[in-house]
Amino acid sequence: MNLTVKIALAVLVAVLLYAVVGAWVHFKVLMPNFIAIEQDTARRDVRRVVESFKRELRQQEPTTLDWAHWDPMYTFVAGQNDTFLAENLNVNTFQATHLDAIQIYDKNQRLIWGKLLNRDTTTLTDWSIFPDGALPPPFHHAHSENLVAGIILDPIGPLFVSSAPIIRTDKSGPANGTLVMVRRIDRDMIESLNKQTEVQFDILLPAPHGDEAQFQAGLERLRQRSVVLDVITDDTIHGYAQLLDLFDQTSVVFRTTTTRQISQQGVRTIETSATLLVAASIAALLILVIVVQRAVILPLKRLTDHVGRLVDHIDPDSLATSIDAQRRDEIGLLARQFADTVGQLALSRQQLEQARDDALNASRAKSDFLANMSHEIRTPMNAILGLSHLVLKTELTQRQRDHIDKIQGSGQHLLGIINDILDFSKIEAGQLAVETTEFTLSQVLDTVANLLITKSSAKGITLIFDVDPNVPNHLIGDPLRLKQILINYLNNAIKFTEQGEIQLRVQVKGGNEQQIVLYFAVTDTGIGLTEEQIERLFQSFSQADTSTTRRFGGTGLGLAISKRLAELMGGGVGVDSRYGVGSTFWFTACLRRHRLEPSTEPTEREWRGRRIVVVEDFSEKDPLPMATDKPGTATGEWLSLQGIRATTP
Repeated sequence: MNLTVKIALAVLVAVLLYAVVGAWVHFKVLMPNFIAIEQDTARRDVRRVVESFKRELRQQEPTTLDWAHWDPMYTFVAGQNDTFLAENLNVNTFQATHLDAIQIYDKNQRLIWGKLLNRDTTTLTDWSIFPDGALPPPFHHAHSENLVAGIILDPIGPLFVSSAPIIRTDKSGPANGTLVMVRRIDRDMIESLNKQTEVQFDILLPAPHGDEAQFQAGLERLRQRSVVLDVITDDTIHGYAQLLDLFDQTSVVFRTTTTRQISQQGVRTIETSATLLVAASIAALLILVIVVQRAVILPLKRLTDHVGRLVDHIDPDSLATSIDAQRRDEIGLLARQFADTVGQLALSRQQLEQARDDALNASRAKSDFLANMSHEIRTPMNAILGLSHLVLKTELTQRQRDHIDKIQGSGQHLLGIINDILDFSKIEAGQLAVETTEFTLSQVLDTVANLLITKSSAKGITLIFDVDPNVPNHLIGDPLRLKQILINYLNNAIKFTEQGEIQLRVQVKGGNEQQIVLYFAVTDTGIGLTEEQIERLFQSFSQADTSTTRRFGGTGLGLAISKRLAELMGGGVGVDSRYGVGSTFWFTACLRRHRLEPSTEPTEREWRGRRIVVVEDFSEKDPLPMATDKPGTATGEWLSLQGIRATTP
């Protein structure tokens, strides 16, 4: 992923994050405002409907007062003149005043005249709003100018009712009766009020005039507040309000229907804003990518190309010209600094190449010197060892033999050092290789044991070889190098062990039909190693302790050579140690299996049940154990572990 894509992705993520945050702000901050405005509008619609009803009722009041405060009406109540009725209270009067019923009561609140207009037949019929023909208490006027107006729920439906005392035109009394004027609240009135208020509403009435369930549901919503809003759908809000009748009972529940245009417009505005924002952000992203591509990416790409060509020894002067070093911005500054750095790197590279060549030449000369000197020294050293060996076979005095023995031992030690130096020089020169030849593991181990048994016996150390029965005896590999590692490990174990035993274990760690991986481990009971000492092992000219060379001798090359030999044989090396307890040095080697006919050597089954003789120099204080459960020497315990019953003659 190049820098352009990374910048584009970063900007795109920022744009998307900004869009998400913007949408969240719109829906969590702006939308509540839109909804609040919408709900305020719905409440105003409800109040407007209620006010329109009250206004419609108030429009009936002047007509009621005009007819009640009129001398001919006052005279009619007193004398009940039929001419007055025919001339003034006819169908035309009802139609002109938009009334549906008129009732006249005397001063004893008894009905003396009452008519209801049938709009279908335009005829007047006898009718009383009160079944018993007597005015209820709300219509008992306390004084002459009193006016009662409100709603009454009658069997014919909800009614606007207005009432006033009948007095003279000059408003002098006493009241001679009561005038009641009635107007129906019907569908025509509701449609008229819908047009006036521009609010869609309907009224909910109790049974038998309407749906009792809807009426009761409206009342339930209005228990706590006078105006209640109910969000029905995403497009509609219902508002509820009520009007009490003249008996303080709920007679009418209004239900308004307000479309949610404000919130819908808000959603459309937010969606449009988000779309424009995303489009503008994408356009800005494209512009930014183009600008970054031209102003940053291309110069950096040229700079990267020149970095890749540094191996071709670019001239720093031409480099400064070709990578925009003349620009007066950060890219130009970077190019100039890069050109200076390249110049310094070129000089440093020349110096490093010269130093490398010198070091290689010196190393080659050292390796050649070591190889030549090793050969030059080993030739006379072999002569010294051979002649001293021949001298030891002649008749010598005890003192002369002692001197020759020391010469022989020192020569052998010096020859070992020379061999180590020669092997190390071959390793550094890359000339050390392993051979591939047929050999038997038992013969290798016998040779190692014969070489080291004298040295271990001289220190009173028991040397144990434990070979797993699954380890094949016939193998293909380099027995000389295998023997060299084993001798080095065992020599070190004998050198650093004062008492106890040293055990060589050989086990199978893996392999297949063609190859096998053998695990060799030398465990001693010597001085052990600390963690810091273990870290310095297997390095050239390095020993665990600086005092080791003075105390035990050695060049510090044995473990390094052993490590390289093990690696050449496809294995590795390692050490496990506890300070003051002992150490286990191990290595692995990958060898080839040898396809031979069945071995003529006795197998474990053939040996089972036979008697063998184990000869060891035991003292009277340390006899060979008679049974496996008795403590004894290391040899006796080892025999017991192998399932061999140990007895003494």
